[in-house]
Amino acid sequence: MTKPFLFDNRDFDELAEANGLSPEERPQFSQLDMEAAVSSAQQRGFEEGLSSAVQSEEAKTTRLLEKIMGGIADLHAAKAQRDADAQSMAIEVASGLLRKLMPELAIHPSLEGVSELVRQVMMDRFEEPRLIIRVHDSVLDGLNERLQSLAQQSGFRGQYALMADTSLSPPDCRIEWSNGGAERSVVRLWDDMHISLAQIQAALDGKAAEPLQHMQVAAAETKIDAAAKPEATIEEVLSQEPMNAENPNESEPS
Repeated sequence: MTKPFLFDNRDFDELAEANGLSPEERPQFSQLDMEAAVSSAQQRGFEEGLSSAVQSEEAKTTRLLEKIMGGIADLHAAKAQRDADAQSMAIEVASGLLRKLMPELAIHPSLEGVSELVRQVMMDRFEEPRLIIRVHDSVLDGLNERLQSLAQQSGFRGQYALMADTSLSPPDCRIEWSNGGAERSVVRLWDDMHISLAQIQAALDGKAAEPLQHMQVAAAETKIDAAAKPEATIEEVLSQEPMNAENPNESEPS
């Protein structure tokens, strides 16, 4: 049977002698040594505890920062999506408005717009000897009444010929001179705006704009009758007697 260990019955000096240590060889520890050992142990324990606490707090801080950064990234992504949705909606609204407005422009003659184009060309090309102005038949008479005044306002002193063109819609106008020309086309304007909107939408969607087919505004489409008289060429018009900006009493060429 195992006997309990009792300090009262042990003689440590006997144990030291049994281990072959003489009194001089036995380790001697003073009170200061003991206090120093305790202090050193406490210091090591404090440093280890502090290091462990710091590492734990750093780990918590790192995890917290990771959560915050993840939340910020999610917020940025959500905001970017909202912005893209808002831009897409704006494009859809703009496109819808254009679809409603452009046919109205094409249906109703726009004498003011045509007159402004003629005035601008006469001002920019005041040294041209002759201009050929082609408009829709519904605008012809109204523009004819304004031509002399427009020429005087712009300082144009050359000659001009005003002609009806069956290929133009009411708000359109085509002006030609010896080496160039200018044109106002509602259909082309609609096509350009439609392409621009589609390209913006494609950029927002992160993909290249696909080739677009030109959309024709139904109200602006004008068919040339097969039996109608072919449109006169510049050479044919120039061979006729044009009106003079200073003396517009000549009859307009047909």
